[in-house]
Amino acid sequence: MNSILQKVDTHLEKYKREHKGEKPLYIIVSPYDSDQIFDDVRKLEGHAVDVLVTSYKDIKIIKHDNLNEGELQLSNELPETGS
Repeated sequence: MNSILQKVDTHLEKYKREHKGEKPLYIIVSPYDSDQIFDDVRKLEGHAVDVLVTSYKDIKIIKHDNLNEGELQLSNELPETGS
């Protein structure tokens, strides 16, 4: 498994411990990591290259421009986008 998915899994386990077993609604990743995570999930799930992937383990993947490379967040709320 790719290191970014291992990192997500580690964060998910921590999140579940801190939230009584509940999983988050969103995995929020940086623009730098979004293509990599989508590609890794596509490969892990055995999808063709042209299949659009939007989630991992039934958790929606969201790209957020204010995160730096390597950063990720798990949340039940969408991040603020600013105006």
